[in-house]
Amino acid sequence: MFVLLLLLLLALSLAAGSAPFVRQPHAKCNAHDHRIYKAKGHTFPVLFRSFGGLTVSKSAFEARIMRETALSAPCASCYGDSFICGYDRCFWSCRNAGTTCDACLHSKGCMAATEACTGFPQ
Repeated sequence: MFVLLLLLLLALSLAAGSAPFVRQPHAKCNAHDHRIYKAKGHTFPVLFRSFGGLTVSKSAFEARIMRETALSAPCASCYGDSFICGYDRCFWSCRNAGTTCDACLHSKGCMAATEACTGFPQ
């Protein structure tokens, strides 16, 4: 059930846009990360689904993201923070992915925090 929350959160945060990369002042992701995001972002939900229940901590989640996607450690930390935000604030709403989960992630600020951290449009 938490995996579904994670998948929805990541799918929404990794939707590749067509705008050129302009690093936001406080964003942790760099141009290399943005190229990965643009090239592979649409496949991340499938990848993260494969994590299953094996990832039980923020640090383990971040390490797996870096290993599987080649995102930088600072950028991976944004998704680690998203993992914790969704788990702490929307666990019950996201037992099953859907509009209730999406609404919770937005209303509780998880999506806005991910965008601010990565610098990638939502």
